[in-house]
Amino acid sequence: MSTWTTSSSPVTLGIRVPHEMFVGGATALREGVKAVVAAGIDRLCVGDHVSFHGGPGFDGLVQATALAALCDLEILTAVYLLPLRHPVPVARQVNSLAQLAPGRFLFGVGVGGEDPNEVRMCGVDPTTRGRRMNESLGIVRDLLAGQTVTRHGGFFEIDDASIRPQLQHPVPVVVGGRSEAALRRAGQLGEGYLAIWLSAERYARSVQTVEQYAVDAGREGVAWRHGLQIWAGFGSSPAAARPLLAQAMETLYTTPFENFERTTPYGTPADVAARSGSAISARPMATKSKPSASARSIFARETMPPSKTSGMRFRVRGWVDTITGRPNCSASAFKTLNNCCRFSGASTFSSRCELTRKYCCSVNARRDKIPDASTPVR
Repeated sequence: MSTWTTSSSPVTLGIRVPHEMFVGGATALREGVKAVVAAGIDRLCVGDHVSFHGGPGFDGLVQATALAALCDLEILTAVYLLPLRHPVPVARQVNSLAQLAPGRFLFGVGVGGEDPNEVRMCGVDPTTRGRRMNESLGIVRDLLAGQTVTRHGGFFEIDDASIRPQLQHPVPVVVGGRSEAALRRAGQLGEGYLAIWLSAERYARSVQTVEQYAVDAGREGVAWRHGLQIWAGFGSSPAAARPLLAQAMETLYTTPFENFERTTPYGTPADVAARSGSAISARPMATKSKPSASARSIFARETMPPSKTSGMRFRVRGWVDTITGRPNCSASAFKTLNNCCRFSGASTFSSRCELTRKYCCSVNARRDKIPDASTPVR
């Protein structure tokens, strides 16, 4: 996916694995991954939180390792809160995961901060997240490259640290965030920028800025893996999908849904495809210094409200990844995302769940193309 190609490049799809699949036991996780593979999905994504807004959380690298052992799909952390950890053990974890999934793991990282108490309980001053990220990411990259690392005078005191064996397949780093510091970090220390809640136009400008930071830092020939994260709500109509999506986002972020609505598509798969298409099609010009092999990505997250019978809520985030050119995508690709991850349960959220699954395996999403959508992402 990081080679130069034309506008006819295939589109790949991925999903954010529902948290309930991990609490349902190994059998449920195996069956869920099997269903995703059968549906033609290409990538599995996981998030990461230590203790978010009162305790909920999940370790992104642990979940990524479990998924990597169950399939041959690409695995992405979107995103791992690196500033909350010591970089040396993180480098060991990433190295071990990359050995299990050579060439299949993308290390997405972010500074977090939506819940400052989560940061503080890890012994980290929230105001230092960005600086800690820069230092930690530099250390992790050097260790993964097989270097012996010594650092003093910053956040970490490290003498002669090394991680062996050296990986045969480098792990691409994708940096999340919206600030100028995040763009600079992605350009100087990453192989991609992972945006969220941006318009198509701002996303395109951000990608150009990231690649210019790389040029200024003397980094040439980067196989870019840029992405745009989008929450998306699926339903029989926009009117049916909106309240489900709004409830989930307001519960998680404690912020009115109206603040997200302009960049958050919802409705039928066709509605989501149309509203997302302009973001995917907003391909920035490649920098003059190199023939950029920029990858274009988009995430979609489906939200289902608690059921009266199961008390369960499911969230799905999918990634549509295109390589260069101006891609097109039909609604069938988003229908695959919608259908292959509809789960229903017969027990409560807190107990072991026996899940029944209904999924679509008749659409090969990798052969779909994303249409030229004139409707802007709202």
